Amino acid sequence: MSSFSFWWEWGPYTLSPAAEDIGDVYDGLGSALTQNGYGNVVHAADMTANKNNYVVGIVFIYTGGSNFIQVVNCVTDLTAADAATEGKKVQNLIKNLKFL
Repeated sequence: MSSFSFWWEWGPYTLSPAAEDIGDVYDGLGSALTQNGYGNVVHAADMTANKNNYVVGIVFIYTGGSNFIQVVNCVTDLTAADAATEGKKVQNLIKNLKFL
């Protein structure tokens, strides 16, 4: 039986004034994930994608106004350190999203 490593982290997220709504964030993130080698990007109530040995999940939980809780997770059949490194890369993609 294979073993898997799982990493997750959550924190506050404030919607950029340049974004119309959280849908803009998901749209931008979907594009950023695809541009960074992820495939099978699926946006439902959350977003999931995979790349090589990694599967990531992202969700923004509305808390009021323009505030959300951002949850990012990553699972892999590699090490826990690998899962954390890839998960943090996705966090950086979110942090660096630009809206017109």
